[in-house]
Amino acid sequence: MLGITFRQLQVFVEAVDVGSFRACAERLGVTQVSISDHIRSLERQVGRSLFERRRGATANLTEDGRVAYRHAVALLAEIDRFVDAFSSAHGERLAHRSSGPRRRLIIAAPNYVSFRLAQVFAEFGSRHAQWQVEIEPTD
Repeated sequence: MLGITFRQLQVFVEAVDVGSFRACAERLGVTQVSISDHIRSLERQVGRSLFERRRGATANLTEDGRVAYRHAVALLAEIDRFVDAFSSAHGERLAHRSSGPRRRLIIAAPNYVSFRLAQVFAEFGSRHAQWQVEIEPTD
């Protein structure tokens, strides 16, 4: 199995969306070197060059990069749907169950996922006191 992380996909999509590694770094609050490292690592994982790089010029997507971008966007959208499944509508259904003993849910997830889940589950936990949700980042 490939060791591709959601963070690599997020960085890749963000770099494409904003048009440069520098702008991506500024938007994500990291260094440009970090962005380049994530992209190079992703390229090593897939075994293809995703960007055409030329000194002093903006990196452009290769054909493989365009295909990878479409797949990465779809994967990240699926993660968003996963997170949405536990947001308000789902939480309200759970609230209608009996208010018996407090239930505990521990989720281990990569930093990218845990960051997004933390926001959703914090809101969920504030509305549903019978649930204690803990998220443990794995990277």
